[in-house]
Amino acid sequence: MRIGDLSVTLGLSPKRLTALFDDEVGLSPKAYARIRRLHFALRELRTGRLPAAVVAAEAGYFDQAHLHRDLRAFTALTPAQYRLRRIRLPHHVPIDE
Repeated sequence: MRIGDLSVTLGLSPKRLTALFDDEVGLSPKAYARIRRLHFALRELRTGRLPAAVVAAEAGYFDQAHLHRDLRAFTALTPAQYRLRRIRLPHHVPIDE
């Protein structure tokens, strides 16, 4: 859901909604959504059941390259490297199992 749509639903300006979200969560709504989407993708990649392209689509990425860029930005690994290692990385948010 877009911030503009959510702000209309809640009767807040987008700027106010973003400020309230940041105060409560500590992240912007966009950053939070990006992390949640990546968590979903990481869980799926760890299972090894689906190809990365399918994982990307199910997680809501525009394409596999978008997943690849986010994964490298957060973990410095490609999806294939992450899958091979199947480890908990020390500097990213833990994944619920």
